[in-house]
Amino acid sequence: MKKWFVLLFLIPVFSLPAQEFHRYKIKSGKITYQIVRYSIHTEIHIDSDGNQQQKAELIPYVYQSQEYYWDDFGNVAHAVTYQVAAPNGKPLQEKEKLFEQLWKGNHRFYYKKGEVNDDPYYLREECLENKKLFEVDGWFKILNPKAELLEKERVLGKEGSRYKVDEYSETVLWKGLVLKDISYFTNGKGIRKGKESVKTAVKIQIPFKASSDFFDPQWLRKYVSEINNK
Repeated sequence: MKKWFVLLFLIPVFSLPAQEFHRYKIKSGKITYQIVRYSIHTEIHIDSDGNQQQKAELIPYVYQSQEYYWDDFGNVAHAVTYQVAAPNGKPLQEKEKLFEQLWKGNHRFYYKKGEVNDDPYYLREECLENKKLFEVDGWFKILNPKAELLEKERVLGKEGSRYKVDEYSETVLWKGLVLKDISYFTNGKGIRKGKESVKTAVKIQIPFKASSDFFDPQWLRKYVSEINNK
């Protein structure tokens, strides 16, 4: 395994052979997500007998937004995440770009503040290694083999399937695309105590033609050039 990692960083990023990987059933598109977090608001009341009563309430607020683009049925994808509110829930005057993610070939790139992290794209490899299972059940079941189908749920007019991954999360999928991700607060026994965050698609554009260099951004070209010149 260690030798494999060494080779990964010595060869050019784009010299890896292309393999068919249709993660989604739709060739190209763009999804805009809204990410809501829940803050715990606690009120303490003293009744007429002097007894203290505490009431806790989860208050939702939009914390981040994300623009997710894909092409070639998911062979390439690019996500840009923005901060839209402070940790206390107060909206920012202008959204701030936090980071970018790019999935391309056998790589998963993470770009933030001028720095690039380059990791193997394990999900793609697992799907290609288990091609028959992938073609039947899709990438989500390969990543989460114990996921339980709960019900159908409509998001933006699309009828998706809602899965329970575990006590911490649930996901709504449509044609392989994530329409909603829900995270839960749990106690020490793994019992859910309420929602922690919800990532929901608020706009879908299908098909969507990104610019020619969108999946080959300048920061990636610079990174590849530096790696190949070492």
